[in-house]
Amino acid sequence: MAGKPARHLFMIKSGRVRYYKTTRSGDEITLHVLAVGDVFGLGTLLTHPTFYLASAEALADCDILVWERSRIRTLATAHPQLAENALRIVMHYLQGYMERHASLLRNKPDQRLAVTLLDLGHRTGHVLPHGIEIDTTNEHLGGLADISPFTTSKILSGWSRKGVISKTRKKVLIRVPEALSESPDISRRLK
Repeated sequence: MAGKPARHLFMIKSGRVRYYKTTRSGDEITLHVLAVGDVFGLGTLLTHPTFYLASAEALADCDILVWERSRIRTLATAHPQLAENALRIVMHYLQGYMERHASLLRNKPDQRLAVTLLDLGHRTGHVLPHGIEIDTTNEHLGGLADISPFTTSKILSGWSRKGVISKTRKKVLIRVPEALSESPDISRRLK
């Protein structure tokens, strides 16, 4: 989808979507995991056609609302609140990327991974009697925390030995969320 003309606006009603960028060398970098209520394809609202900035892939069964560019442009013209809402969404995403960039410069890899896990747990996790389960991989977590999958695996293994999390194939169970949010930088970012 990245690089192709933006022809549709999407809103997630159920499920999860990975929003990612493919590098020139062919590596895929997860930029964000979109959940219920998240929107992508906002370039369709612009007067002059633009291109999708990244690609999207369903991580689970999804129910997604889709508007064709001509239809959403007509609706946005008739209802200016739609365009304002789109700008608020863009500003929200931009704020998240700014915080992520600042975190890259300010926080250690384990702090960035803790924030990533807690965010995913809050937005996409399944609450179970013994913790919060997240469907994810080391590659996705590493992309979201701006660390390598190797470093991700090493940090997760350490937390697993301490009983903070449990890791199985494509799943992380957060057993002690408080242990992940101990750092003042993390507590501040989660507010």
